[in-house]
Amino acid sequence: PGSPACAAAAEAAAAEVEAKLWASWGGPPPPVGAVVSGFVASCGAGQGCFIKLRRDVTGRVLLKDLADGFVKDPEAEFPPGKLVAGKVLAVAPSSKGPGNRSSSGELDCTVSLSLRPSAVLGDRKRDAVEALEVGQAYRGRVHKVEAFGVFVKFEDKALGDVVGLCHISEAADRYVSDLSSVYAVGDLVKAKVLRKAPGKGQVSLGLKASYFADEPDSDDEEEEEEEVG
Repeated sequence: PGSPACAAAAEAAAAEVEAKLWASWGGPPPPVGAVVSGFVASCGAGQGCFIKLRRDVTGRVLLKDLADGFVKDPEAEFPPGKLVAGKVLAVAPSSKGPGNRSSSGELDCTVSLSLRPSAVLGDRKRDAVEALEVGQAYRGRVHKVEAFGVFVKFEDKALGDVVGLCHISEAADRYVSDLSSVYAVGDLVKAKVLRKAPGKGQVSLGLKASYFADEPDSDDEEEEEEEVG
């Protein structure tokens, strides 16, 4: 007793018992760094969102981790039943040991998640944003219109799900008080990259017509001119 061999054997036996215990309850919670999917159980401005990862595991997302940008109305953006993907930031198991259950039958542990695309997509999004050239114009479609700006998703499939933000001050050459009167979801637009922050997955765009005054009206027209030439 007390020898390294005995200690190792005892440790292995304990690990086996723990594994069997987890298996009997549906397995341990997802590990830190894992990308998981689940359904929104509830969401509120004061408490963040709770995501049902499986029958016995619910994760929590703080308001700051819901998106890369500001979420004006969390309850509207993340209604109950919405399917989401998130990255596990931390897992705090119960002090009572693995497999311990709450009165509702869920694992007694805290799973912290991030739904930020920059966290979920990781290097892929960072690399895609890095590939964008500041000052270059790109085609995209309006993804969302807010009071403060217009979100544009790039058409180039190589850029994945990268979405840039055009602040209201860069949306038109004249002042626009209501962006929804000018832009609608699905509109095809040409956007100029003004700034980028690959580490944060953020892209600032400009939609002013004056940015493209010296450029062809569309890529299609440019191609037609080349064919005629």
